[in-house]
Amino acid sequence: MRTLFLLIILVLAGAWFYPPYAEGTDNACAALEKKMSAMAQAEAQRVVPAGRTGDPRIAAMLDVMKATVANAQGAIAQAYIREKFPQLPPSVGCVAGYWKFTFDPDLSQYFKPKRAG
Repeated sequence: MRTLFLLIILVLAGAWFYPPYAEGTDNACAALEKKMSAMAQAEAQRVVPAGRTGDPRIAAMLDVMKATVANAQGAIAQAYIREKFPQLPPSVGCVAGYWKFTFDPDLSQYFKPKRAG
């Protein structure tokens, strides 16, 4: 029983400390932002028509997104977690979000239009 408890503690500690280490950030919210930014940029590159990949406006938009995420230092993800899950501490929500996007990197659920109703 004690070994199982220690193993659970070790796994939780690894899950907590890995995101900032893997993304090279100071905290889990910044790691979540960086991961989502990379995923959004990859999705944008995928959906841009082939003839428009060299468009300077698209490149500028992606550069602005990179700069915004780099300067936010986790504030965007923290605000999102506070709004979406007000009872959850933002740092816990950011860790959970990071692992959710690691195992299910589908951003399409966030791009679907909301239906009036």
